[in-house]
Order: sequence, then structure tokens, then C-alpha cells
Amino acid sequence: MFPLITSRTALVIIDVQQGFDELELAGQRRNNPQALGRIVDLLDDFRAKAATVIHVRHESRDPRSPFRQGQTGFAVKEDARERPGEAVVVKHENSAFIGTDLEAYRVATASIRWSL
Repeated sequence: MFPLITSRTALVIIDVQQGFDELELAGQRRNNPQALGRIVDLLDDFRAKAATVIHVRHESRDPRSPFRQGQTGFAVKEDARERPGEAVVVKHENSAFIGTDLEAYRVATASIRWSL
């Protein structure tokens, strides 16, 4: 797909969850309908090259949210599900760096170039 320096590159997959499909079925249009296909392509490439993959999923604290744990929308889309050895970070805010340990992954992988 593209040149990948595995010692310096990480793929962070954020919020690839069923809840977005549920919102779309409820009439909310998506601004990125091709996103899942692109994410799957990137995952395949990173995995083939044994590069770092980190998954971030949203766990809402709002009892009405489809992204609340226990709701069907919390589930990760099957095509983007993590594999053994891939990190999973759970967030409760709109940022993956607020109240999560994602920063610890960045520090632990200091040789990896992070674009924030």
C-alpha cells in the first residue's frame, strides 16, 4: 500500500463501532461512508508488516447512548476488531487522550512518530 517504517509508525483506529450504523439507520447521515473500507485496508497493511496497531473505542456514560457498554452500538465492527497483541484503549470523552492510557502508549513507543 505505502512504504511503512514499522519501528516509527503506529496505526490508531478510533471509534469503529456499531453505534454509528445505528445512528445512520435513525436518519443521521455519515460524512465518511467509505471509512470502514479504508480502515480495513490500513489494518491489513499494518498487520502484514507487523506494525503497531492501537484500537480506541468509545464507552459513553450517557444511559441513552448507543455507545454505552451493554448496548449493541458499543460493539466493534467485525472487520476492524482487534487481534491478540493489539492494544485497546477505552475512552469516555471525545478525545482519546483525555482520561485514557493512550499517552502511555505514546511514551512507551517514543521511537514512533505520532502525528497529533
